[in-house]
Amino acid sequence: MKRWIRIIVIIFGGTIFISACGLVQPAQQRSALPTVTPVADLPLTNVPTAGPTSTPSVTNRYADAIEEAEAAAAQGDYERAITILAPIYSTYRDNETIATLLAKFYHSWGRQTISANPTDPSTIRDALDLYIRARVVAPSTDEGTGQPDQEEMVVELLLETWTAIEQVRRLSSTAASAEEQAAAAELALTASAKANEALSEFPGVREAYTAALVEAARLQINLAKDTSNREASVVALRRASELCTTAVDLWPANAPESEPARACLRDQRVAARLNEPTPSPATARSGSPGANNASSGRVFVSIPQRTFPPGPHTEERDSCISGTVVSADGTPVAGAVGNVNNAVAFLSWTSDASGRYSVCGLGWSNWAVVLDYVPGQPGLSRQVALGGIWLDGTSQQQAIVVFRERP
Repeated sequence: MKRWIRIIVIIFGGTIFISACGLVQPAQQRSALPTVTPVADLPLTNVPTAGPTSTPSVTNRYADAIEEAEAAAAQGDYERAITILAPIYSTYRDNETIATLLAKFYHSWGRQTISANPTDPSTIRDALDLYIRARVVAPSTDEGTGQPDQEEMVVELLLETWTAIEQVRRLSSTAASAEEQAAAAELALTASAKANEALSEFPGVREAYTAALVEAARLQINLAKDTSNREASVVALRRASELCTTAVDLWPANAPESEPARACLRDQRVAARLNEPTPSPATARSGSPGANNASSGRVFVSIPQRTFPPGPHTEERDSCISGTVVSADGTPVAGAVGNVNNAVAFLSWTSDASGRYSVCGLGWSNWAVVLDYVPGQPGLSRQVALGGIWLDGTSQQQAIVVFRERP
């Protein structure tokens, strides 16, 4: 009996063990398991990207605004370009692309501003402010320094030049001392010379240097007139000649911008002639003109009878200046000597028996007409047709200047 009970227990226990191991009802076992696809089999494009690259860059986000700003700058409207870009820069100051563009716009606006009126101190101040802004916003890279900084330096020198020139003129009008005027003129010369050495082709540089040279030369001419020391007068006039000549040489021949320099050189040469001592009967050589003439000099005045207003530049050289030299009673003066010059070209003339002279082959320029000598009169007061005679070089412009002795 016990034997049968042991057999039944073994059979029943084995059945329970088989059921627990899943060998019973296989169909139900397969349907209960889920189907799982490995992650590695998914396309990579379906995997979300994490990190900073998931956010669009600043330049991409504001691409339309940047494009609009660049279009405005391309049309020369730098103010609008800056108005568009500045708010973006204020939020993203570390973005090198935005900062570089904004600095470029400020720099270009500064150059545009000073080009419009390079001799006006208030305009130069506005331009300098724009250059400073360009430097402030430019990123700290090699591209953010260099040429713009050099132009900023030149603009500062231009402002210093014109400020000093204004001071020279103000001191001159208030009869300040010659030393004060000379000191201000030296400041203008130093600043403008530095600017010319750094960037001679930059807008307004040659104009400022010319103005400084002319102002300094005029001070020397006035010094020569005011001093009783002839040696000091000669030195001053020589210095004035050097300054005026330097100013003339800054420009192409007969360039309109060089007219102040050419007028300066004419004034210097007139002052130099007037500074020459008048021969006296005791010092005049026998047989020389005026050797037996004790007169202190006849005074002739220039009388322009036909002139022309400044006209457009031409390449022609067919204009003439003619006229006569007559005494106080209208008698022609033969053998009078003079010249026509524009401070670069000098053409001499001599009056004929009828007192007539003529100089042709003149091109576009402002010409001065000078009477240097009248036979028998070493003390002649030389006269210049003040303001000169403008000619455009064409054959239609034939100017006439008469020199008449003052009674």
